[in-house]
Amino acid sequence: MARELGRFLPVPRVTFDGTGYHLEYDRPDSIGKVRCFFGNAPTILRAYAWIMQHGADGLREVAECSVLNNNYLLKKLSEIPGVVIQYAQGKRRLEQVRYSWDKLKMGGEVCRRAGLDSLILSSVGGRETTWEDTERAAGQLLDRGVDLLLFAGGGGTARNVCKAVGSRLVTLGIPAGVKIHSAVYAVTPRDAGEVARRFLEGGLRSVREGEVMDIDEESYRQGVVEAKLYGYLRVPVEGR
Repeated sequence: MARELGRFLPVPRVTFDGTGYHLEYDRPDSIGKVRCFFGNAPTILRAYAWIMQHGADGLREVAECSVLNNNYLLKKLSEIPGVVIQYAQGKRRLEQVRYSWDKLKMGGEVCRRAGLDSLILSSVGGRETTWEDTERAAGQLLDRGVDLLLFAGGGGTARNVCKAVGSRLVTLGIPAGVKIHSAVYAVTPRDAGEVARRFLEGGLRSVREGEVMDIDEESYRQGVVEAKLYGYLRVPVEGR
């Protein structure tokens, strides 16, 4: 890099004072911190490596296990009163199910049946819930000053939460959708529960900004998968 451009480099800079190394932030002309968003390249690379690692036989085994697991979960969830399995007539799919929880009142009834104490902030009056209800609920939790906002879903849900709370609240996504492109979700629902427990107990206090991404639906319908950056949410992470 040309010397005259050095003052614009991002912070922090690693400096050496003769005895040790330090992080220097006092750079008035710096462009600031560089976000950890690298576009679609890392996702494509990981997907390619995963495919090559499994090979043709491995991919077939993964597909068979996916169908088996999906049908097992379908059987178990269909036994819960109030859970609706949404299939168009004659359009049942082997590897994917769309569940509706609208009869369970946005989770309040689920908490009651699980024996958990809960506070219902508002009601949808029995109608089917929409993305607007998600944003409204997230905004209400922000107003209540909660320590951690847990949300379950996929790309669309993360976008709704980001729009409602931005970086004003610590959040954590529980992966439960068909589109997981955002860096705000735990790897599994169990991992999300463990991270939430540690954070609320004080054993995990570091927080970083995670990208909220979702695919472009119009491009996807044309057979092109493109992820778009919609913003950032603050999520708990291991201290470094």
